[in-house]
Amino acid sequence: MLDVFSETLFFNSTTNWIWTGEQNSLGVTPVGSRAFRYNINQLSSASPTCLTVALAADNGYVLYVNGVRIGDNLNKLGLTSSFTEAEVYSVPLNSAGANVIAVNATNVDVGSRAALIATGVVQYSDGSQTRFGTRNT
Repeated sequence: MLDVFSETLFFNSTTNWIWTGEQNSLGVTPVGSRAFRYNINQLSSASPTCLTVALAADNGYVLYVNGVRIGDNLNKLGLTSSFTEAEVYSVPLNSAGANVIAVNATNVDVGSRAALIATGVVQYSDGSQTRFGTRNT
C-alpha cells in the first residue's frame, strides 16, 4: 500500500484529488457514484503492453480497464483507509488498439467531500513509459 499523502514514486505535487464539482441544493457533495475515464494513447513507434496504476477514493471505487473489472476498495467503505491508502494494480494492455481506464467512484457520506486520486505508468513495447495522474485542471 502507498500512503497517498506522502511523496512517492506515484503521488507527487502534480497529482490532485478530483471530483465532478457538483453540489446539491444544500451546497454539499451529493451521495452517489460518478464515472471517470482516461484513454491511453497509442504511440506511433510502440504498442502499450502494461499498465501499473495506484488509486484511492473517498469513499470507494471500482476500477475497470478495457471494460474488465480489475479491482475495488468497496470493502473499505466507511473506513478512513478508503482514502488514506492506495491500492496498486498491474494489468496487461491491448497492444493492437484502444485502451481505456475507467473508475466508478462512490461517495457514501452525506455532507462529506468526495474525491478520487490516481496515478500510473504505461509501459510500451519499445521500453518507453508514459506517466499520468489525476489533475484538477
